[in-house]
Amino acid sequence: MCYIDANSIDNNKQVDTGKLDLMQFSLKEMYGIQKIASHKNPMSLIVKSICPSIYGHELVKAGLTLALFGGVSRQQSKAGMSVRGDIHILVVGDPGLGKSQLLQAVSTLAPRSVYVGGSYSSSSGLTVTLLRENASASGRPGGSSDYVLEAGALVLADQGVCCIDEFDKMHKTEHSSLLEAMEQQSISIAKAGIVCSLPARTTIIAAANPQAGHYNKAKTILQNLKLNPALLSRFDLIFILIDKPDELKDQLLSEHVIHMHNGGHKSSTLNAKKEECK
Repeated sequence: MCYIDANSIDNNKQVDTGKLDLMQFSLKEMYGIQKIASHKNPMSLIVKSICPSIYGHELVKAGLTLALFGGVSRQQSKAGMSVRGDIHILVVGDPGLGKSQLLQAVSTLAPRSVYVGGSYSSSSGLTVTLLRENASASGRPGGSSDYVLEAGALVLADQGVCCIDEFDKMHKTEHSSLLEAMEQQSISIAKAGIVCSLPARTTIIAAANPQAGHYNKAKTILQNLKLNPALLSRFDLIFILIDKPDELKDQLLSEHVIHMHNGGHKSSTLNAKKEECK
């Protein structure tokens, strides 16, 4: 006796719109959305709402906002080739600038998201793992010892966001598994007589530290990260964060941290110093 234990069933005859219907809005949330839409500058409001505990980095937060909304997938009628609409982002910078907090904030905001650490990730953990099912350990009646597929982070985050922290800590052989998923939006596997292709329509947001511990402006991004050029070309937006010594900005950052620990009580000179910094 053989049976299938499935989480969901999709009808192949239905047209795939590429959108994920996970959100259900209440009446109160609908009024909130209408209030945001009537704002003079809704983009600025959304950018400031992403990880407000991190001071500055407005340009990076704007890029993360675009990645959360995503683009539009296009199908070229002549060549029959599809153009992905997901935006891949790489954030490179010195340690201690809040890259991990930004990724965690994006992972919390996205309706479907997976957050992984690069130092503890492998190619099978990101893509697909092929395992042999143990009939006695499964506890299922009629279980067999056939090969089974276990989805990785990119497959689980299909039509969502996959945040990869410590991207530079990943082994160089693991980067090759991301090439197909980032451009073709699918993961192909051919092992033990199983040949299939799984969808991985995922937005990848990665954060990495330079190899030397501090970003060297005299070198290129490839030399600072020692990444494969083909993998670097898959990222649509690349942000470089450098910790520059600045007395006024450092004072603003210190007052922002004190303001966060004081429960939101701003000092009287904080707004004036922000205008002076601008």
